Amino acid sequence: MVAWHGGTLVGFDVEMTGTDPGESRIVTAAVVAVRDGEARSRSAAHGGTRAA
Repeated sequence: MVAWHGGTLVGFDVEMTGTDPGESRIVTAAVVAVRDGEARSRSAAHGGTRAA
C-alpha cells in the first residue's frame, strides 16, 4: 500500500458568486494534480454555470 502522501494528490477549487447553490453561479473551477511536490496537470474553466 502507498502512503497517502506518496501518490498523486488532486486539489479542486470552485469560486462562486454567492453561497446559495440554487441562485449562485460558478465563476471558476480548477483542478490540479501534484506528484513528487510538482504540479503535473492543471485544468481551469470559466463561465456562468448555475451551481444546482
